[in-house]
Amino acid sequence: MHAERFAAAARACHPLPEDVSWNVGVLISGDGLGVPYHTSAKIHDASIETIAVFGAGPIGLGNVLLQSFLGRRAIAVDILPTRLELARNLGAEHALNAREDDPVEQIQEWTGGAGADVCIEAVGRPETAKQCFAAVRTAGTVVFNGEHPALELSPSEDFIRRDITAVGS
Repeated sequence: MHAERFAAAARACHPLPEDVSWNVGVLISGDGLGVPYHTSAKIHDASIETIAVFGAGPIGLGNVLLQSFLGRRAIAVDILPTRLELARNLGAEHALNAREDDPVEQIQEWTGGAGADVCIEAVGRPETAKQCFAAVRTAGTVVFNGEHPALELSPSEDFIRRDITAVGS
């Protein structure tokens, strides 16, 4: 909302607890934690154990922090070593440099060949979106957090044959 004031529908608002200041409320409700919080509401199934986050920018790091706090095994994927180090410090069990290793192969290896329960695309690039579909387990979920240009997906290959769910958040 990058503005001093804006109008929002009541259904889009969440009451700020009494013990949280306005300054902290603005910080935690922005993209860095606001988007990951909204994402966590869409993937609340208790059976989810492993989450791969593609992109360790502010939204991706917020996802790593929140998902590891919730007790899930977080895997961070990025191309910048400094962001991967931040991801480790925020709770990522694995931090993978996609310039050095194939993220899909590594996630498959770390999950015993099953794939991640959820892959979160927080970069906004078609190639990372396709990697999310390849790295998620059968009947898993791909969550789009990154803003995307047009993306070519195959209903048969990317959804139907592996029973994949994709959601935006």
